[in-house]
This record gives sequence, structure tokens and C-alpha cells, in this order.
Amino acid sequence: MGGGGKGSKKVTVGYRYSWDIHSGLGRGPVNEIVAISADKKTVFAGTEGQLSGNTSIYIDQPNLFGGEDTGGEGGIQGTLDVMMGGPDQVPPPSLLKLLTGLVPGFRGVVTTFFSGLVSCYSASPKPWSFRVRRTTSGWDNNAVWFPEKMLILLENTVGQLDDESKLSPEQVANLRRIHAMNPAHILVECATNRDWGRGLSLADDLDLDSYRIAADRLYDEQFGLCFRYNRQDSLDTFVQQVLDHIGAVQYGDLETGKMALKLLRDDYVVDDLPLFTYDNGIISVQDDDSSSADTAPNEVVVTYHDPVTNSDGEVKAQNLGSIQAVGLISSTVEYRAIPTHDLAARVAQRDLEWGHPG
Repeated sequence: MGGGGKGSKKVTVGYRYSWDIHSGLGRGPVNEIVAISADKKTVFAGTEGQLSGNTSIYIDQPNLFGGEDTGGEGGIQGTLDVMMGGPDQVPPPSLLKLLTGLVPGFRGVVTTFFSGLVSCYSASPKPWSFRVRRTTSGWDNNAVWFPEKMLILLENTVGQLDDESKLSPEQVANLRRIHAMNPAHILVECATNRDWGRGLSLADDLDLDSYRIAADRLYDEQFGLCFRYNRQDSLDTFVQQVLDHIGAVQYGDLETGKMALKLLRDDYVVDDLPLFTYDNGIISVQDDDSSSADTAPNEVVVTYHDPVTNSDGEVKAQNLGSIQAVGLISSTVEYRAIPTHDLAARVAQRDLEWGHPG
């Protein structure tokens, strides 16, 4: 880029930087790539299903970071190849031109290849982030369990979107739509997936009736989760996080020998519950984690993550009577797979009621 007036010698004030960038997003395939951002600015916003398979798109955002004006840092302009990582995938011609030798198909992972302008003046490109959806894609042998209740559609109609005025109504609707996954399905896939899960048999090792009952209830509750599992923690830790989010237990049934799922809900008659005392079975109590009224939390603060704005939010639930009586006793818990304010508020109230006697 040059500068200078009429008759003056041109002076180089900066450079345009064009890169070839091959990015890995995660295990594939996924259902679709919803949006791409860089430096919290929208690089790409798709309509529903637009990037749901291997394809190529042209990104024309040369002024995204201020363009070539003084103080600007250019933008993004070039071709993006999307590779979902299917079992028969082959690399696109653009990638074959860049790489030499025997080039793999990059199967089993979602990758993108961008070639073009990434910035001006600054040689360091802005960090990119991708918003993806995955519910039915990537299941072991493509055997999706109980697909009718897998997807739980949620929405954020009030979150601030970047440059919303420049987007079409179809793009805005797709960005605000949240494709959450039924937690019962998450647990079933963790149990049966042979690549990263436990590799159990769906028919022989799981009490499918219990999982189906839980899936129906969670679907009716609109209790969908948006989890990112990057395998930094063990599978057991991830499964426990799912159970903590939804308030449930997963256990081995002693009668059937199968894994079962039970939601902890107010769906019982107190008088019908068995009462265990030292006279009819209890030998000793080694760990009593119940709280008295004057030590139990009377405020629960839940942190959740909104996938629409890619930001964390907080919701509080309070027992005002207890706060007035004994003062504020606050407890904070993170449920980052909860995607909406409404669901976070319900879970905060649940935890408050569970943690406070009476």
C-alpha cells in the first residue's frame, strides 16, 4: 500500500497480509458450522444448514477490522473450504496445492482451509472462533439412538449480535437459534461410542427404558445442553458434569446388571418412601452432608454460557426469609453447558431448594 499526493513520491505505509490457514475444529463430522468470528467480529453468519457438508464459500469482508484507513487493520477476504471429516473425504484441490507428498484426507476431524487476506498493517492475524452444531452427526456407526427427542430447540431473542443490521432475517434467526442436545442422549453416546466413549452395547449393557423415560422428561422440560468435550478431563468427569447439570444419577442396576439413569425430581409421595433407621437397617452414618437451616446457602449464583453471544452470564436465586434471619450465605456454581438465562434460573432455584432444609 502506498501514500502521497499528486506529484509526490509514493511511500509505503503498510502491507496487506495474505495467508493460507488450515484449521482443525474438533472431532467430526458435525451437523453444521453456524458462524465464524475473528476478534469478536462476524466473519461469516450462515442460514440454517448452509454449511452442513463439504463445501467452499467466498468471504468478502475486507473492511472488517477497519480496512486500509489510518488506524485500520484490514479485514478478511478469500476462499474458505469446509471439510466435515467424513469417512470417504479427500482433500480439496486448494489444499493439495499447498501440501506436498502423500496428503491425508483428514477424515474424522472437522477442518477448514482459508486462502486470502487476513489483515493489513499487522502481520499477526486475529484469532478465529467457530460456532458449530452437533447432535445427530458422528454417532458410532451412524446409529443414532431415539432421534425423535434428541434435539431441543432453544432461542436467545435479546442477546446483542455483532452488526445485526447487516444480516438478513434468515441469518439472524439462525444465529439466535440454539440446537441443544438432550442430556440423556449425551450419556447414551458416552456409554456406547467406541472411539472416545466406553464402548458398551446399546442393547445388552443399557437399561434403555430408563434412558428413554429420562429423555422424554428432559425434552418436556426443555432441558437441553451445549457441551464442549475436549478430553482434557476423563470421561467419568465429563459424565458427572452432565449428571450434575440435570440433577440425576447413573448407576448399575443390581437386578438387571445394566446401566440405568434416574432423574432426581419432585415426582414422589413422601409417605410412600421407605424410612431407614438404626432399628431396621442403618448400622452407622459415616458422612452426613446435610446442612442445618443456619448454615445452608440461602443464595445460589449459577454461571452459564450463552452460545449466541459467546459470553458467560449469571443468575441468582435467593431465600429472602433465610437471608433476613441469618444473613447472606452465598454459593456459586458453574453450569457452563446451560445455554439460556431461563434454564439457568430454573437450575439455580433447584439448587437453592435442594441445599436448604425445609
